[in-house]
Amino acid sequence: RERESMVSADLLIKAAAAYLKAGEDKKGEALLRKAAVLAPDGPRPYQMLATLVYGPRQDIANITGTISEGVKNGAPAFDLYLALAEATQKAGALEETKKALTRAKEGLRTGSEDGQQPLRRYYLLAETAQRLGFRDEATAALLQALAFRSSSTETLLRLANLYFQDGNFARAAYYFRSYIEINPGAAAAFYHLGVAEERQYRFAAAEAAYKQAVELAPEVQGYRQGYEALKRKVAENRKSEG
Repeated sequence: RERESMVSADLLIKAAAAYLKAGEDKKGEALLRKAAVLAPDGPRPYQMLATLVYGPRQDIANITGTISEGVKNGAPAFDLYLALAEATQKAGALEETKKALTRAKEGLRTGSEDGQQPLRRYYLLAETAQRLGFRDEATAALLQALAFRSSSTETLLRLANLYFQDGNFARAAYYFRSYIEINPGAAAAFYHLGVAEERQYRFAAAEAAYKQAVELAPEVQGYRQGYEALKRKVAENRKSEG
């Protein structure tokens, strides 16, 4: 019977998704409510209700009530709080969005057996926070992931790229260098390190990084163009100073 309930709930969810895609949110809402009754500890009905039904309606009461119901019924709290963040952002309640991201972060468990799942959750939290416009929360999530596993090259690269996108080139360069120490054959990391150094007017460091990128990946024209452009800039500066 449990298996039958799960299959029925899955079918209801698929039907609800079709109704929502067709713009018939009332029918989709009703089916998602039935799915939640059949599989009360599954996150998907609550997530879809919050983000696809109540979020666009800006119905804060039903958003928060639905998520609370899911948590009470044993659905994964982390997944539901991310849905709460997304739904409240759609509803324009940005303070509630920030609180939801904080609750998601607080709900992370770091004791899984393989050590990988917590990292994936930190990444998901960071991606969600960044997508919703909360870049400080995205950075904090990645820093927590790095504290959990300091040798994670993926975390180092994500941090470097996030700081780079935010224009914090000093921090970006730091994390690109940290990544390169573990993965010295990463031509792209050397290239972006060069860009970050150049944006800080650290031309000697930028030139060294560009040169390494070109040596590692001579077929990539963009790396060579960046290297040659910097050399011309340095030469012109020396000429003007002379």
